[in-house]
Amino acid sequence: MENFDDLFNKFLGKDDENDDFLNSEAKRIIDMIDSFKNINPEGTYTGAELDKLDDELDDKLGEPDDIEYSTDGEMYFEKRMWYKPLGVIIKTLISDEPLGPIKKKAEIPLQEQLEIAVESENYELAAELRDKIKKAIAKEKRNAKKLNNAK
Repeated sequence: MENFDDLFNKFLGKDDENDDFLNSEAKRIIDMIDSFKNINPEGTYTGAELDKLDDELDDKLGEPDDIEYSTDGEMYFEKRMWYKPLGVIIKTLISDEPLGPIKKKAEIPLQEQLEIAVESENYELAAELRDKIKKAIAKEKRNAKKLNNAK
């Protein structure tokens, strides 16, 4: 197993046996990035130009080795990953509309969130969660009372 220094030296081209490979791979990636500069030397792009860059990047990299989908509130994310000998190339797409199959995270019950907040000494969050729990309990009691009165 190689240590950090060995890997660092390989990356910087200080390892003769990998010089040709590393230099060709690095040159290919640098050329790909430089080709994007030729589209618009100022570096400001229109939506159409960005779409063209996106398509070119995908064409040059090929199919991603892995794709992950996630969401955070109203935002949706697609994380594309290409595993290369020198590391991972990651491209993240962000949208306000779903991009693919979203795996919903299991909702942690409020009581557990409260316990975690207290354990981590995040008292501000703990107070907010306490208030949410009180409101939820009060709402449940009102709903139960309405249900009993309806009978």
